[in-house]
Amino acid sequence: MRWIKSEPFVLSANLHAGALVASYPLDDSVNHPSSGFYSEAADDKFFRFVSSLYATNHATMSKGRHCGDNFPGGITNGAHWYDVPGGMQDFNYLNSNAFEITLELSCCKHVEAKSLTQEWLNNKEALIRYMEATHLGVKGLVHDENNRPVEGAEIVVEGIDHPVTTTSAGEYWRPLAPGTYRLSARAPGYAPSRPVTVNVEGGRPPKAVEHHFRLGLGRSRQGQGQDNQVNRQRPQQPRLPVQQFAPFPNGPLFQNPQFPALIPVQG
Repeated sequence: MRWIKSEPFVLSANLHAGALVASYPLDDSVNHPSSGFYSEAADDKFFRFVSSLYATNHATMSKGRHCGDNFPGGITNGAHWYDVPGGMQDFNYLNSNAFEITLELSCCKHVEAKSLTQEWLNNKEALIRYMEATHLGVKGLVHDENNRPVEGAEIVVEGIDHPVTTTSAGEYWRPLAPGTYRLSARAPGYAPSRPVTVNVEGGRPPKAVEHHFRLGLGRSRQGQGQDNQVNRQRPQQPRLPVQQFAPFPNGPLFQNPQFPALIPVQG
């Protein structure tokens, strides 16, 4: 949990077996019915998009009828399938910048070694397309009026109650499904930025819209400018988000600094 919160992960997935479906947040709900309740995340549109992206690029997942289940399009809301309090995908989404789904990859809970090559072929294109989706949305930097990075600034999308926060170098990555959005930045002690309109396109490979925000001092900090400038941290060089991928039989699944994705294994 500390690791997830300490690194600027953007998009993640945890890999399971026992079903064949892409399951997306939220897994939990207020009243905890055992199943049948659609627990919608603020970023439901994005989660449905990337879950469908995975399912349709998997060899068979999108057919939906596997293992005695029926998942239209090969995707499901987690809580609608069955309620899971305290799950990893909900924790990552609600407590960090990582947007996570759960990938159930086989009806067989413990796949035999002789089947692994075929399982890799079933999932290869879907995994690559999912990692490419780390570039689907908006990215940029948040600086103050003296061109210093603002750490912990929130990037707000109108109509989506889930801000992401900037790194110590002022970087942000905001995953969004294709569409038109209005974004702004805010941080304690600063005046909020003016909203900007961006158009996110879903090409192959996707390319993030780049927009930088500059925040001026709020009223409470005006008059403290010189002291703040002396005490504020020196600018840092932007860094790429950390990448970590699940191992497959013959080594790492995929490693490329272009793709700031995380695919941890759970269970």
